[in-house]
Amino acid sequence: MGDWGMDASPDAKYFACRHMSRYPSPSSSCSSLTLHCSPVLSKAKLFHPLDFCCSDNIEDCLSLLNKEQVFAREREITELRDKERAKQNNFVQLTEKLESSRDEVTRLQGVMMSRAAQHALELRRKEQELNRLKERLMEKVERKIALDLLNPVGRLDGKRALWRTGRTKSRREEEMFRALSGQYEAQMKELAAETLHLRNVLERIGADVDNLLSPEKLPPHSPYPPPVSESLQWAGGGGNPPSGN
Repeated sequence: MGDWGMDASPDAKYFACRHMSRYPSPSSSCSSLTLHCSPVLSKAKLFHPLDFCCSDNIEDCLSLLNKEQVFAREREITELRDKERAKQNNFVQLTEKLESSRDEVTRLQGVMMSRAAQHALELRRKEQELNRLKERLMEKVERKIALDLLNPVGRLDGKRALWRTGRTKSRREEEMFRALSGQYEAQMKELAAETLHLRNVLERIGADVDNLLSPEKLPPHSPYPPPVSESLQWAGGGGNPPSGN
């Protein structure tokens, strides 16, 4: 006739099934059928007349099978809807992140463009400055090196100075020392003449004061000091001035 077994349904529940051969016996009117029982029933309910599919209760078996399939499909639809809702929420979040990322990229591109323009301007300015420095350097290299003397020491004979070589080095030094010593002597002579002139003037002034303040013209107890010539003599001779007796 057939054998009983356990089969797995689409909603992951076990059902009791019986596979019947196409021609189990000459007197049987049922073809090859499969019996599904959901869920697995106890032994007392397993042999219910409605649990066997035959020509008498085939419609009941089909209706029961359809109900189980409908329930399974509804559960699947509910799960799929939940998954779709979660994916939709995830899609919305990813869209918002994408928009924020695009805005950030746009802002960074603007910043990079402005900085690139600034760097290009700075580079152009540096290149111009470098070219100017190169031109100045070339001018310095082409120009001959020379020293300008502010107060050159001339020769006594008025001739042009010679190049400093090994032979003329000592001679030039002697001439320089001679010129310096000559200038020093001239200055000393000028100072001596000026000192002499000042001494003469001082002596004349002393003589005039002596004439004005002579003892013959002053009273005996005059409050005026002694003549300037006597004071000069005391200062020059190192002696002590006379007492005022």
